[in-house]
Amino acid sequence: MNLPPWSFSMLDMFSSCPRKAFHKYLLKEKEPESEAMRKGNIFDKAMEARLKNGTPLPAEYATWNDKAASVASFCEKGAKLATQMKLGITKEFKPCGFFDKDVWGRGALDVLILNYPTAIVLDWKTGKNNEGKPWYNGGLQLKIFTAFVLKHHPKIDKILAFNVYEKEYGKPLQFTRDDQKTLWQEILPKIIKIEEAFKKQEWLPCKGPLCNFCSVITCNFHPEKKL
Repeated sequence: MNLPPWSFSMLDMFSSCPRKAFHKYLLKEKEPESEAMRKGNIFDKAMEARLKNGTPLPAEYATWNDKAASVASFCEKGAKLATQMKLGITKEFKPCGFFDKDVWGRGALDVLILNYPTAIVLDWKTGKNNEGKPWYNGGLQLKIFTAFVLKHHPKIDKILAFNVYEKEYGKPLQFTRDDQKTLWQEILPKIIKIEEAFKKQEWLPCKGPLCNFCSVITCNFHPEKKL
């Protein structure tokens, strides 16, 4: 068994419950598609078609028309738009393909707008804005995406990154090429924790509010285990 390439979703799940991360990313156990996941996939495809081809959003996402138009306007002055951009990085911090043999980390960006020497990184969020909550990860996902873009696009010197919600925009984060060291200093310790767990084969479960909805029913914290 090999440790698969890391991603934000893996780091985020590991921080919540290493045991669940083990089942999903190493044992590759598939979770039943929830209604939220199904709608999220439909939304991503609809928004991609809207931005790339001008395809009208389905009626159920009509409330997102203003946000889609606003994002599309960023590209009116010759900027290059990319959606569902999949990027990879090697352990030597070199850019690579998402599925390359030597890929170490992966990032899948919802929207990347290149207007050299600047770029905009956007991530759609169909849920509530929890950026002000104590458990918010401080924009880790956007920071990872930014770190990847800086490696893949050496001509980019400045990046503006933020989440886009239905009713509002998230807190904007601004970075320059000089911020790369600081970004990786925040990201690397989280990766090292997973690598250490893999070496020791210690994937301890963590009890939390989502245990009742977890698919790992063999865990002692799962309600079905106690029956």
